[in-house]
Amino acid sequence: MLRRFVAFVSGFAALLGGLCGVLCVSPAVADETGSIHVHKYKGAPDASLKHDGTEQSVSGRDPLEGIDFDVYEVTGLDLKKNDDVKVASQIGQMKLTAAQVAGGKITVGGTDYVLEKKSSAKTGADGKADFAPLTGYRVYVVNEDLAASAPKGVDKSQITPSAPFAVNLPFTVKDGDNAGKTKQVFDVHVYPKNAVNTFTKAVEDAGLGVGGEFKYTLSATPVITDTDGDGKVDAADLGGWFSFRDKLPGNVSYKSVRVTVNGAEAQADADYTVDTA
Repeated sequence: MLRRFVAFVSGFAALLGGLCGVLCVSPAVADETGSIHVHKYKGAPDASLKHDGTEQSVSGRDPLEGIDFDVYEVTGLDLKKNDDVKVASQIGQMKLTAAQVAGGKITVGGTDYVLEKKSSAKTGADGKADFAPLTGYRVYVVNEDLAASAPKGVDKSQITPSAPFAVNLPFTVKDGDNAGKTKQVFDVHVYPKNAVNTFTKAVEDAGLGVGGEFKYTLSATPVITDTDGDGKVDAADLGGWFSFRDKLPGNVSYKSVRVTVNGAEAQADADYTVDTA
């Protein structure tokens, strides 16, 4: 069964694209290196996370093991140069897509910046994938490869993939020891939107005889995040659809279906379609 699904969810995590903000340029050793740590958790996005490049304390979420991530360098940019910092800022405001990553470039102001794959890593039992060493004063794009992933303890189809996002290395954060000032951090922690949907199936067949009719209910609570980075959560983030797929046993035949969304009756054709194949 497929149904067109439009939903707005409050409290979703801030866009990680904001990580690639304006960098404060300062003198540094030319071969300065750093690292990016990607954290992946089950459940709904944690709206309390700061997404400021620092390591966060995450509670009430189980780590998600076995998710593949790739890191690409945006070539041709040196964040010790003010003009390149401006380009990095523009990339940070862009809605990056999997198609751009597959195409191997990002275009800014008519100029193509090639994406060079630097490293791949899989989240461990702690839900963390580490990328190091990475050359400093560069812009990197982190891309989740859910198709190639083998998550532990959860069906891959239940996971909402994270959109690609850009990270400056180093990343500029507020200096807690000096009010009103900032500092550069070469050890950057990122928390892509993590979402695992819930699904249940309940069958009502007590006392049923051969040839009898019975009812069963498929229920899901989809955790929808802003995967396309347009600042809102809607059907576009699901590709326009949310679907239930249920294969009936050979001795069972389909009769009818009733759909509700948030307790309200949905209308056939207008809200959903059924494919009995």
